[in-house]
Amino acid sequence: MRVCFITSEVFMGRHGGFGKLVRVVGRELVRRGFDVYAITWTEPGMGRFVEIDGIKVLSYPYTSLSTLRHIVDYSKVIPLIKQVNADVYILIDCMVETYIAQKIMPNRKHVIWVQDPFNWNDYRLLGSIDPKLQNQLAEVLGDDQALRESL
Repeated sequence: MRVCFITSEVFMGRHGGFGKLVRVVGRELVRRGFDVYAITWTEPGMGRFVEIDGIKVLSYPYTSLSTLRHIVDYSKVIPLIKQVNADVYILIDCMVETYIAQKIMPNRKHVIWVQDPFNWNDYRLLGSIDPKLQNQLAEVLGDDQALRESL
């Protein structure tokens, strides 16, 4: 099965929650035999096609110069969505690209994922795939059970 994440980052140069999520979940899907792609904005120094942890990453330019420039940039994602031809598109956060993917690939499954790990249970769940996440939060929180429960 071919799965494609559409996201603003893949945890290469910029380090954000969505990028980390795509890397962790994507890597696990690859390990389980899925054909995994990610379509993302081009990061500085990044080629238009790279492979990270078995995830095939296609990128397109995105600038914040003007509304007109955004429209031009968004048009560049259309051929990438068609090229990947995924069975399932996992759309990280609600972006314009979410709408575009649903319109140009209407007969495919589309999952919109708007979640960052906000509490200890989320980190524990992600930690079952990547123990580093659980360990990082544990280092920050220490043994303070009340603090963990408040998250």
